Amino acid sequence: MNAIKLGRVARDTCTANYRGCRARDVLASAILYMIPWCGFAAVGPSVAQSAEPYVYMVEEEWELTVTEPKPLIHSPQLTFYLTPDKNQGGSYFQLQVNHAAREGFTGGGFMVTAIRDDDAYDEARSDFRDPLSAEGEQLRWTSVMAVIDGDLLFAIKDGQGTQWGSFGGPEYILRMPAGSINSLKNYSPEHSVESTDIGFGANRVQSLVLKKSRKHYSDGNIVESIVNTSL
Repeated sequence: MNAIKLGRVARDTCTANYRGCRARDVLASAILYMIPWCGFAAVGPSVAQSAEPYVYMVEEEWELTVTEPKPLIHSPQLTFYLTPDKNQGGSYFQLQVNHAAREGFTGGGFMVTAIRDDDAYDEARSDFRDPLSAEGEQLRWTSVMAVIDGDLLFAIKDGQGTQWGSFGGPEYILRMPAGSINSLKNYSPEHSVESTDIGFGANRVQSLVLKKSRKHYSDGNIVESIVNTSL
């Protein structure tokens, strides 16, 4: 199924099942979450959009291991940043783990925010607010970012925690205008690692590792890098 056909499916699905929704919302969900069935190459942008293949989507696989979390004070608290262009700091995505501190503070769970020119353009808070609480707690997840049809998209997928269980999913997809960014060629996994902030309870973090990153090209090619960089 190519991108055009997938768009038609999204439009038809929206009409049939989701009153008031927009086809692009369903298309975003399809692109980021139908990968096991369609394949990355099948859902990528049409090569006709560009004479040269370009990076339209990136993924980062993260792993966090906590020694002895302190649930009463929501410790530790971590913040991750995924930037589409390391040379342009005006637009980026933020993931807050074990807390949310955009406006005020709430503990536990996670929050994702799309930030453009210092303003929250889009955001989503996890339905659960459970704090990290198990000794030796481990979280694994994949952060996904894409530039499609003039929009920057972000999601958390394949999240798994010792006590949280599965987390992330299409309900947490964020979107904001891409502006002048038309590819993710200036994405840098090193920049993601350097930007990560353990704002509270660093002594309770046993390890935090960016294990792999993947770049998806518009011609269907995928370049995977073994990062294994620890903080």
